[in-house]
Amino acid sequence: MDARHVFALATLLLGGAITSVPTQAADRADPDAWAVKINPYLWATRMHGSTRIRDLPEAQVDMSFSDILNTLDAGFMGAMEFQKGRWGILVDSLYMKTSDSVGVASPGGRARVDADMTTSQLMLSSALAYRWLDSPVVSDGFVGIRYNRIKASLDLDASVFGATAELDHTQSVDWVEPFIGLRGRVPLTREVAVVASGDVGGFGLGSDLTTQASLGLSWMLSDQFEAEMGFRYMKVDYDKGDFVYDMENEGPYLGMSYHF
Repeated sequence: MDARHVFALATLLLGGAITSVPTQAADRADPDAWAVKINPYLWATRMHGSTRIRDLPEAQVDMSFSDILNTLDAGFMGAMEFQKGRWGILVDSLYMKTSDSVGVASPGGRARVDADMTTSQLMLSSALAYRWLDSPVVSDGFVGIRYNRIKASLDLDASVFGATAELDHTQSVDWVEPFIGLRGRVPLTREVAVVASGDVGGFGLGSDLTTQASLGLSWMLSDQFEAEMGFRYMKVDYDKGDFVYDMENEGPYLGMSYHF
């Protein structure tokens, strides 16, 4: 895999969403007490677009979820929600580390180049939500701040007729940006509901523009456990300094929430 592609996939969830499902106040014993929700999730995304790093040529990226898994060393996706009355605090986090290696040798093996690429990304989002519609249809508006940090390390080892050379290079980029959004829940039965969320951010203050949306179904398995699955789309357009990232991501997601 091209090293530029590895750097690109480390940003596959740039701008990560506040996608947790709003909890209906009527479902809680005391609507005025604090309600907490923990929501680990998985997004099986396909990514496609273009990226450019420093003076390297622009790289076209088109990767399936299985391609991404092949280079994934570690990762975590999770969200938390704190709700009291009509006000809520939403938190979303992402950490991912990927690596890949490639080697090229001349016929006869007299010359060889080996490259190792390691990338990591940390994304943190926090938002203040207000419930403007409640029971039976629930809808929250929210405004927040999102932080992204990406770090890439490239190690090159070259050997030509016995002579060797090494090159180690590390680059990092980070930014903070605002975002606003809306999410909602429409019950179909007492246990099943249609859920949707969307937000837009950046506005040239971080990325040029980041937009995303999700649509799915949630099932209340019990008073404490809730499952959710659906489809999520995101587009990130970032062009600052020597880093360009114009990427679209879409695919199914699956989450399991615990309420207390």
